[in-house]
Amino acid sequence: MEMRSLKWEIGSKKSKILIVDLFSMSIWRVLLAILFPPLAVIGKGCGSVLIVFILTVCGWVPGVIAALIILNNPKR
Repeated sequence: MEMRSLKWEIGSKKSKILIVDLFSMSIWRVLLAILFPPLAVIGKGCGSVLIVFILTVCGWVPGVIAALIILNNPKR
């Protein structure tokens, strides 16, 4: 079963405004971010993994928060 990104857009073909991008963070990534934050952001680049790993070593909660923020960023 393939999960597609559901987007609602307003405007013409030239200027579309993205309103909502559902399923950008899958439930599996969120669960992985809660259980082991560095593994959840492995696809976001080496810097993200390193930052989340350091924050997870310092404390589990900061690592989880950083992983969720990184996963929620639609531009990366």
